[in-house]
Amino acid sequence: MQETQPREVNGRYGHKVHSAPEVPLAEEVDGSFLFPPNEWPGGAEQYLSFWRSTPISDEALTNFVSAYAADWDEWAAPLVAEHLAQWGNSEEALRIRRATTGSAPLLEARNKVADEYEARLEVTRPRRIKSSLARHVARAAQIIHNRNFLRNEVDREEVGNAVMYYNQDGEPWTAWELWHRYQLEELMPDAFYSRENKLQRELRELRGAVLR
Repeated sequence: MQETQPREVNGRYGHKVHSAPEVPLAEEVDGSFLFPPNEWPGGAEQYLSFWRSTPISDEALTNFVSAYAADWDEWAAPLVAEHLAQWGNSEEALRIRRATTGSAPLLEARNKVADEYEARLEVTRPRRIKSSLARHVARAAQIIHNRNFLRNEVDREEVGNAVMYYNQDGEPWTAWELWHRYQLEELMPDAFYSRENKLQRELRELRGAVLR
């Protein structure tokens, strides 16, 4: 067996030098997608590695896309209603009323106006999160929502600018861009939980407010 410990001139074993590793070993963090760590000793690199690789359950992902769909409908409904009210007083609506006796032509035109306006809203904010993008958007949501647990502003800025995916034209989309594109601020952090759990939490908060 080859000796690895050096000998002195007198044949006795001398002090063995232990060299430090060239790359510091990052501390491990425990957590899951829904229950992440709140300490990131490895900074932005460790933070991004965790959020890009930690598994997302189908249940959490289903809750996320469903909550987004419901939020979009709630967001769009008053905007569409306001637009239709303005259209109802327009020259076009008045002309249809004068030219027809029944309500069907006016209703048909109104539905067409509503569809066109909703299509315009979808350019601003997608109506639904596509299944092929759901994981990317979900990870971006958690990256932005939890970034304040990072120790310094440089790391927080770095993770926000991290590329999450490339579209069909090869253009990169960062965590911040997805966050703003889907307007996720009002949706977090309850989006990953069932609507029933969200309502239960709101009821508990309401009872607490009454007691205070």
